[in-house]
Amino acid sequence: MVITEVLADPPPGPSGDINADGRRDPSEDEFVEIVNSGPAPVCLAGWTLGDAERRERHVFPLGRALEPGGTLVVFGGGVPVGEFGGAIVQRASGGLSLSNAGDVLTLSDARDRVVCRLSWGDCSSSPCAKEHWPSGLGIAGALVRRPESGAPWGLHTEVGGSRTSPGASAAGWMAE
Repeated sequence: MVITEVLADPPPGPSGDINADGRRDPSEDEFVEIVNSGPAPVCLAGWTLGDAERRERHVFPLGRALEPGGTLVVFGGGVPVGEFGGAIVQRASGGLSLSNAGDVLTLSDARDRVVCRLSWGDCSSSPCAKEHWPSGLGIAGALVRRPESGAPWGLHTEVGGSRTSPGASAAGWMAE
């Protein structure tokens, strides 16, 4: 399981309505994209997504397994509408509330083992993760990477007028 895209700062105006529910909300339009890069389906029931402030921003509910190559997008809230590249879409049970200046995002399995961790900026006064983006994410766009293990992070380039691509592979993966 790999975190492949993070949006902590939705763009201003109508283009910031990333969850497509009809209104831009700086918290509800935040999202985290996760891809199953392994060879087998993974049941995420009981897994958690947390940050430096709260260990459990989202607890994954019982549901269908994420197939190999499958994508899941967790939005901060709202009522996500649309295809999102065929991804499984969920709303964070506790909201995401990602800090633009810096944060530590952690995906843990049902036994509370860390599966992957990403940090950026000042790490919200917590220890930074091994995978660390040195700048804050107050960029009105997403941080993104390919789903291969160890792939580098980069800023999402503009594709089709958007600097995000929840659930869909971005044609311009990274500005390197």
